[in-house]
Amino acid sequence: MKCIIIDDEPPALELLQAYCRKAPFLEAVAAFHDSLDALAWLRDNPVDLIFLDINMPDLNGLQFARALRDAPPIVFTTAYSEHAVSGFELDAVDYLLKPIPFDRFLQAADKARRRLAATEPVEAATPEAAPLQPPLQQREGFVFVKSGHSHVRLEIAALRYLESERNYVTWVTKRRRIMALMKLDEALQMLPAGAFARVHKSYIVSLAKVDEVRRGVCLLGEEEIPIGDAYRKDFLAAIQRGG
Repeated sequence: MKCIIIDDEPPALELLQAYCRKAPFLEAVAAFHDSLDALAWLRDNPVDLIFLDINMPDLNGLQFARALRDAPPIVFTTAYSEHAVSGFELDAVDYLLKPIPFDRFLQAADKARRRLAATEPVEAATPEAAPLQPPLQQREGFVFVKSGHSHVRLEIAALRYLESERNYVTWVTKRRRIMALMKLDEALQMLPAGAFARVHKSYIVSLAKVDEVRRGVCLLGEEEIPIGDAYRKDFLAAIQRGG
């Protein structure tokens, strides 16, 4: 989703830009300290989402939202909770109270993504239509993970573990972490059978990378991955048979 950020405070603007770079489905195409500049820019540049500060000089966020025609989804940001009611009266997607933690930012952005997807027309399937490709495509010895606007190649032998948080899975190697918009079950189905095991509702580990299993955790080098009670029996069986 293409988005813009409008905030007259430089630290807040920089923080939201950094958050957008971390979110795999967001692309911050512009950022503004001045709401009037943003209003002029939007006349010729449509976007999918606006992160909009409420407390700004000249034209505040609420006035800005009312001035827009065919406004895209808006997520309001402010340090003052008393503006929340006014924000939701304008059909805002969400309302973020500063200081904004990344998980709360991601939740609001995902809510906007789902609202946008619900308004997009669904094309009728035709016999010639190609099947939709999953976000992860497995090849011999490696996988491609769709992260934001990129498809990132990861060697299966380098994968240590996968960690899930809400609708995202982070693929972890020793050198990098790649976040993808998908479910953990989808990821497991795309990995080589027997080489990886679910050890927790939020974790999949590479059996080849497990160094030690203790009560409640498995060790991958110095990293401790929790073992859930529901997965313990199957995981230990996989370890004992060597995958």
